Amino acid sequence: MNFNHDFPRSQVVKLTENYRSSHEIVATANRLIKRNQNRMEKKMRAQHDSGNPPVLFYPYDEELEATMIVSDIQEKISKGANPGDFAVLYRTHTMSRAIFERLAASNLPFVIEKDADSFYQRKVIRGMLAFMRLSLFPHDSKAASDVLSSLFLKQSILQELKAMTILQDCDFIDAFAFVKTGHAFQERKLKTIPGQIRSLKIMSPLVALEIIEKDLGYQEYVKNAVMMRTWKKGPMTSVT
Repeated sequence: MNFNHDFPRSQVVKLTENYRSSHEIVATANRLIKRNQNRMEKKMRAQHDSGNPPVLFYPYDEELEATMIVSDIQEKISKGANPGDFAVLYRTHTMSRAIFERLAASNLPFVIEKDADSFYQRKVIRGMLAFMRLSLFPHDSKAASDVLSSLFLKQSILQELKAMTILQDCDFIDAFAFVKTGHAFQERKLKTIPGQIRSLKIMSPLVALEIIEKDLGYQEYVKNAVMMRTWKKGPMTSVT
């Protein structure tokens, strides 16, 4: 807002032509944005006027929003519309969880464009769910494999776990207590893993996720993964 004051010789160029949306959508946007008093004045103009008037509603939360969206789609399909006539737009993929759940439960055919992962297919979410899946299915080798990296173990450890399930006549959860890494601290931690993973089965999802984050070290694993990605990208460049 202070740009012209800070740079008095600057020139403001307003981009007011909208080539994406219909007049009905742009006009609605203008009416909403106009209520913001702390802004630079600008009014958008649409380049075409063929379209249906938008419907604005105020859901209580994202759960109700998703339910209303899917219910509206189902109603229109029952009146002759095709599933391919609809698209659900959201700002970030993290916001897709609720709508993804409702669509999956509705049995409506749908696809996520541009190969974007659904909420439950995101790497961080898959890792946390793997702990919960292992607590429910102790003989699930895939779940055991999926928790290795978050326990700072190499994938080659999976073969040792499989061997231990045979030699010690146990499941994958108990097999962690017999893993040898050559690091005393890590081996002591692994001996506590079976009890922690088994406890997840009898807890509420919220409490279980907190244990995975803190007691099982998942939060530390995510922090390290983010730092590693940042390091690989190199130092930030400042442009002035």
